[in-house]
Amino acid sequence: MSIAVGRLIDLFERSDEISAEKKTLEKQRDRRKLVSDSMKAELIPSVNKTQYKENGGTIADGVVQIERLKQGFGGALSVYETLFDENLKKIQLRKNELGILRTDLQNKIRRLQREISGITPRLSANIALVKEFFPGVNVERIERVEAFHHQIGGIVKRELKEELISAVDHEKTVGKELSALDDEVQIALRSKGVPDDLFQKVLDLKEKTDRAALENGYYDHKAQLDAEIKSSNQRLNSIFENIFLSIEGGINSKLAAFNKVVYGPRRNSSELRLKSPSSYSFISPDDTGTGKTYAGLVGFDVAMLSLTKLPFFIHDSIIYKNIEVPATIRILRILASVKRRQIFLSFDEAKKYGSLTERLLAKFMVIRLSHNNLLYTKDWRSKD
Repeated sequence: MSIAVGRLIDLFERSDEISAEKKTLEKQRDRRKLVSDSMKAELIPSVNKTQYKENGGTIADGVVQIERLKQGFGGALSVYETLFDENLKKIQLRKNELGILRTDLQNKIRRLQREISGITPRLSANIALVKEFFPGVNVERIERVEAFHHQIGGIVKRELKEELISAVDHEKTVGKELSALDDEVQIALRSKGVPDDLFQKVLDLKEKTDRAALENGYYDHKAQLDAEIKSSNQRLNSIFENIFLSIEGGINSKLAAFNKVVYGPRRNSSELRLKSPSSYSFISPDDTGTGKTYAGLVGFDVAMLSLTKLPFFIHDSIIYKNIEVPATIRILRILASVKRRQIFLSFDEAKKYGSLTERLLAKFMVIRLSHNNLLYTKDWRSKD
């Protein structure tokens, strides 16, 4: 249906009215997808509404506490600025990074030690889960099988040991760098007369506040994109609504005039209803007969010739076989009156529509086929 509605809008030359807004909407959706994908991949912080509110409290409290600390220095701004010395900040941030790395390495070392030693906690948990669902299972047998599997994994064990040695060496290196950075911070703070615990407190407070502000900034950015998309959708829907009303009005007016000639004023005409960019209906209210439906289709095509630059339409004979004879006679007169456009019909049993209709058809006839007057040199009905 969306394709059909789109083609109808194209035929009425109204596509330009929606193309600009569609491009804007597509760009906004692409930007939102980029933000969402980045959050899923943890490239940028992702927070929910609850975390957003908590971050708001963290930011407010952090700003107040930092301001109090600043005022507590009695206007000695140089001392306060010492707490945010760029070099000290860089050292402290590096310490934080190394602290996280060291924790990860220590966890890795413990994991490798467990894997080298035999039954891992993960395997123990899995065995416990099996025992929970199958109380009669022989746990000792499972553990012996796993131990056997472990024994034949000698190559894997050697690789694990090598990885463990590397992880231990790396952890020691990180520890030495952390110790050196600690000494550097202590020396710098003593030279400035600033207690290291105060420096750490202010730096941690500022880092926490900045992190909360950064997370909320991404949340606000995504919320702004959502609002822009919603607004763009509303504008686009309004444009579509105006276009639909215009197209419906023109086509339904032509359908009413067509129906009045074909069936008279007492029968309802077919109606087009464009419900959305992906939904429409074309019905004859209170008159759902096959003949009326096909007549409505002809009326729609005639309306399209009149209202758009559509150059022609083609109808097969089956359309007119389903419409009652009097209505078909009137329809043919309407089609004969169309100027500057072409209509192609395949029509059967002209005699039953009367001599006047026969003469009308003969006037416009291009080719006439019969049992002996074939379209092709070979008769496809023949077995030869």
